[in-house]
Amino acid sequence: MKLLLFSKRTELESHIEETSPDAKEELLDQIVLCLDPTTLEEVTAQLNITRQDSIDFFVRRHIKHYKALEKAKRVLEHTDHTVVLRQGDLPPLNTYTHLVSLGGDGTLLDLSFRTDLPILGVKYLQSSVGHYCSGSIDEFKQAVEMLQDGTYRTVKKRKVNCEIDGERLNAVNEFVVGRFPGLRIVLQV
Repeated sequence: MKLLLFSKRTELESHIEETSPDAKEELLDQIVLCLDPTTLEEVTAQLNITRQDSIDFFVRRHIKHYKALEKAKRVLEHTDHTVVLRQGDLPPLNTYTHLVSLGGDGTLLDLSFRTDLPILGVKYLQSSVGHYCSGSIDEFKQAVEMLQDGTYRTVKKRKVNCEIDGERLNAVNEFVVGRFPGLRIVLQV
């Protein structure tokens, strides 16, 4: 079994990416110290987040994400695996027998449009609703054992594409065509 574990960056990392290059390293160091209210205020200001609890929310989710990632790595330590932590360049996916998406539905969907291989979707947050990520990080060891034994089942989902104003879009099952307060227009296939 040769497995690829794919995970996108957290929302906190996305906010950091939007800051100036000079501030990134300092911000990363300060985030570790976010238990200090003064530091938390400074980080919040630098990330242009207006509500104090927003940065706290991002930091807590960031920590949970990396704890889940470490747990997944421990489960996989005796397997042939690769961990990819960004949305950037992926190794050739056809060299793997199994793909695992750690995150939420968005992470799984992003990976699904890069391959036709089956993907095991694992939520890192127990509270996440997730329609496509059926397993949680707490069930990951059992899921890997099922992959190794071949006792898992796959569910095929139809992928669809559309083009709007020259931009090619991908989806699974539906596209949201427009959003208005109290109204949502959905094109289902």
